[in-house]
Amino acid sequence: MSKFYKNLTQAEVIERLTAQDVSFILRAVDEGDYEFLIDIIQGNGFIQYNRMTPDELEAEYGIREDSIEADIEDGNLPYDVV
Repeated sequence: MSKFYKNLTQAEVIERLTAQDVSFILRAVDEGDYEFLIDIIQGNGFIQYNRMTPDELEAEYGIREDSIEADIEDGNLPYDVV
């Protein structure tokens, strides 16, 4: 697979974004907040990562890269990612 963002493939970028979203959803639901999950299901302001253009995906990951790296380091994601 070819590299997409720094040392990551496009699939790895999508996997990391998804893992962080799952983490957000799980925390929100634990706190009784379903708004984020509802917005995703209803498609309110969300584009599926596999439907984003490469530029959109790179921009989204770029915004969240530091927090994703911190979540990986701290073991805060609900499952292991590359």
